Order: sequence, then C-alpha cells, then structure tokens
Amino acid sequence: PREIELRQKQYEYYRDLLFSFPKPETVSN
Repeated sequence: PREIELRQKQYEYYRDLLFSFPKPETVSN
C-alpha cells in the first residue's frame, strides 16, 4: 500500500543518487 509505494520511490531516488556519483567499487565491477 502507501508505505511500500513511498519506500520504493525512496529506494529509486537513492539508487539514482548513488549511480550519479562514480565510485571505484562500481567501476571495478
């Protein structure tokens, strides 16, 4: 319901934030 939807949007938001910054961890993978 509502909480899950908000949590999913929050997750996508943070995921985009992490991917927008180049990190050595993601580069080595």
